[in-house]
Amino acid sequence: MSVNITAPNEDYTGEVAGVSFVKGRASVDDLPETSRAYFERHDYKIEESGGQQEAKTDKPAAARKPSPGQ
Repeated sequence: MSVNITAPNEDYTGEVAGVSFVKGRASVDDLPETSRAYFERHDYKIEESGGQQEAKTDKPAAARKPSPGQ
């Protein structure tokens, strides 16, 4: 899963909290919690990408009951 980050300054090119930005945008595969906390405190936009995550369950898909209406 990758993480896309947008800086408050859309023209910024450089490094912040160990992440390299070009024109206000960065994409990383792994974002440490300390860097995430910094970005959240300073109004950076953080988006997770790489597909939808399913709810975790111990039952295989065939053994699960369908939701009402399905």
